Amino acid sequence: MTEEKTRAFRKEPLEKQEADKGEYIDPKLAQALLEAQKQITHAVKNAKNPHFKSAYASIESVIEAIKEPLNDNGITFLQVPYHVPGYQCVETVFILAENGAVFRAGKTSVACKDQTPQSYGSSLTYARRYSLGTSCVLKTEEDDDANKAQSSNNTTKPPVNKGI
Repeated sequence: MTEEKTRAFRKEPLEKQEADKGEYIDPKLAQALLEAQKQITHAVKNAKNPHFKSAYASIESVIEAIKEPLNDNGITFLQVPYHVPGYQCVETVFILAENGAVFRAGKTSVACKDQTPQSYGSSLTYARRYSLGTSCVLKTEEDDDANKAQSSNNTTKPPVNKGI
């Protein structure tokens, strides 16, 4: 089926199809995101990791940091989970209330330690936090120039994107 026929079959304007692929963003939504981003500062490190004895911004802190600036500019967000065996995958989606324009920020996957509800719940929270924080360019931690990642003995390979 040609692109023209596909577009006619889907009954969607080209702009909507491009937006679904991340190649187009509604100008009103882009402006609202810009205004929200000017207001977003940082998430408070309000939680402690007992194993590594480090502080981090909880999902509640991340939401608290971004929700009001987004909402004040007419933007709502939702987080869509996707099934990926052994991982929790989340995509943050921004919607402009004025006209329903949508921006999909891309999917974030976090590996599950094992196949227990606790592991899946923990991985889902991590995925939500990372997806939302990254999508809003939210500062939550000090930049160590990847020193911790470089010195890690972690040999886990990142998941292969299988068209998810």
